[in-house]
Amino acid sequence: MEILVNGLNIEYSDRGEGEAVVILHGWSQERELYTPLSDVVSEGYRAIAPSLPGFGGSDEPPEPWDVDKFADTVCEFIEKLSLK
Repeated sequence: MEILVNGLNIEYSDRGEGEAVVILHGWSQERELYTPLSDVVSEGYRAIAPSLPGFGGSDEPPEPWDVDKFADTVCEFIEKLSLK
């Protein structure tokens, strides 16, 4: 799946039902490494795992970002999906 966040296409997986759990990958990694975790979480919850900008199938930021810009994008991602 993809969603437009802060002008960038963000790739993500969305599996399971119920209360949402957002799974963020580590730096220089990709969300696919957390598929086993998503599998377990999605048995009782809605497991959502985005690829951060510049990773996986998500768009590259137009310029180097600091941690605040990545955090803002994650917050916007959560808002766009109407998650609590």
